[in-house]
Amino acid sequence: MTDYGRDVLCTDSLKTGRYASGIALVAWRCVHRLTTAKGQLRGGRRERDFGIDLQALCGAIVTDAQRAALPGQIRNELLKDEQVKSAEATVSESGGATDRTWTIAVSAKAAAGPFSFVMAVDSASAKVLQLVTE
Repeated sequence: MTDYGRDVLCTDSLKTGRYASGIALVAWRCVHRLTTAKGQLRGGRRERDFGIDLQALCGAIVTDAQRAALPGQIRNELLKDEQVKSAEATVSESGGATDRTWTIAVSAKAAAGPFSFVMAVDSASAKVLQLVTE
């Protein structure tokens, strides 16, 4: 198994004393990329380029072209992580222009193996519905 190190487990809240490691660490890092608005991390160029603001899209007017480009944008964001070797995303939408929810399903692979997750994002929150590491 590839050693990715370990980090404090931070799902929807900080879990002190609990750590993520291995493929689970890579999977949670991908979730964090999709729940962090670009430019919100402090640091250098890599940190400034980290993230995609999915929540902002939920409350915005979204064109058909933007909607069609979203899976590719998610894939490209996840591939910025050097541990992620491949990634595919599907996006479904529910609600209207003012109460939109994106359901995002990601299937990815790291050197240690595959992982997948499903998350729901609206203008007020982002929640992981399922995360599977194999």
